[in-house]
Amino acid sequence: QDELSLLFSFEFFREVQMMSHLKHPHIVALIGVVLSPPCVVMEYMDSGSLYDYIRSFHKQTNDGTETEPTEDIVEPIFTVVKEIEWEHRIQLAFDIASAMRFLHERHYIHRDLKSPNILLKKCQNESGMKLIAKVADFGTSRQTELVQTFYHSAVENPRWVAPEIIRGESYTNSVDVYSFGMCLTSIYLNFLFGVCVMFSGKD
Repeated sequence: QDELSLLFSFEFFREVQMMSHLKHPHIVALIGVVLSPPCVVMEYMDSGSLYDYIRSFHKQTNDGTETEPTEDIVEPIFTVVKEIEWEHRIQLAFDIASAMRFLHERHYIHRDLKSPNILLKKCQNESGMKLIAKVADFGTSRQTELVQTFYHSAVENPRWVAPEIIRGESYTNSVDVYSFGMCLTSIYLNFLFGVCVMFSGKD
């Protein structure tokens, strides 16, 4: 229990320290830290995640009933009922790319870039109301020179994860480029990837 507590404390303060240096218009801002119980106060994002936004343009076409557990995860089936405006698609993609360029210029790798970790916020400008995207959840992020110590960590949501991470190989910040490409695919095709898969790269 003591080892787990120490590990949690180390990871918690590591993430806080990193986030305190990541000030960018398209990265969710750290507002404050609470030590007991340990938690962080983040910028309020009023429009949910990119995944939720894309899902709002779909409707579920299967009955959604639970099935008997199997080796394969059965996910709901959705069909598009409305297209996302191209102006919004381009702006969302640009916002995410801007944040990731900022991270990579400072030698950080996010490692868990996916549409549920991209949060949206309404913003008023001269032409009216628009959505801006901000990257969140830096719990698995690492500085470039430290990534080799995490080859065999569990992989969540492999649909967004680069193959070299899943295979437990060495990697660079190009893994974020792969994940960004998957996010672009979701935006471009108005397509939903599942979010309920987790496995180890050794599987």
